Amino acid sequence: MSGSIIGGNTIIGEGSYLGLNSSVKQNLVVGSKNIIGMNVSIEENTPENAVYTHKGTQKRNLSYDDVTKRFLL
Repeated sequence: MSGSIIGGNTIIGEGSYLGLNSSVKQNLVVGSKNIIGMNVSIEENTPENAVYTHKGTQKRNLSYDDVTKRFLL
């Protein structure tokens, strides 16, 4: 979570990653196994197993498991 800004009373789910310069508004829940990309601003609760990128803070049609299989194995 280097360089990330996280508002108060925010819950970050287990196994979630926050990219550089990302931010999460106060009083939100980021679901488990989320990937929040660089420069993304989260302004509403996120479901589990989701991927967000900076193209207008868009939820991508990828899951955490898809990304880890493609890029981390």
